[in-house]
Amino acid sequence: MPSEKGMRYLAAAREALVYVQGIVPYGAANDVRQFLTFDLGKLIRQLRAMDRLLATRSAIDRDEEASFVAEDDALRTIQVWADDVKKKHGGNCGEQSALAFQFLQKKGIKPLDWAHFIHHDHAFVLIGRPSADSQITVGSPPDWVRDLVICDPWKGRIGYLLDMLATYPPREIGTNLFYNPTADSLSTWVNKNG
Repeated sequence: MPSEKGMRYLAAAREALVYVQGIVPYGAANDVRQFLTFDLGKLIRQLRAMDRLLATRSAIDRDEEASFVAEDDALRTIQVWADDVKKKHGGNCGEQSALAFQFLQKKGIKPLDWAHFIHHDHAFVLIGRPSADSQITVGSPPDWVRDLVICDPWKGRIGYLLDMLATYPPREIGTNLFYNPTADSLSTWVNKNG
């Protein structure tokens, strides 16, 4: 059972999800499930999402180039992506998870990981991994694993990792950036791409 800290993480993830859904009202442009329903309203919504994504990605490309953001600079990538999502109101999993990460970070939620699946293209946020070196194990998990929360705006899902193992198997999760402001200044941000 999650601790009080885990319940705070879950509440924060819920707030982040609602926040991102308010900023990105049409959802993701790459959600093919919308096309398969043959529902005209969902099709129009999907086309609007694609339009917003195009505007957002154009702004991101322009702003990353103008700001000299290196491909492996996850922190600055999050900042640029989140800021442009707020301006253009579009984004897929990477952009939406960057906005959720920024929202949580500004609310003082820690520790955070900007995470992805190792073998396929999907990004989300992990809340509660205590250090960049902490391994997620579920066989005999350390106490902190029970409080580990997934925030996945693209899928519209939040929850405790231990309740979502079929969708988020720990062996498939990698991280781009670990954030823990209680650590010393040199290890507060751990960029896993570089």
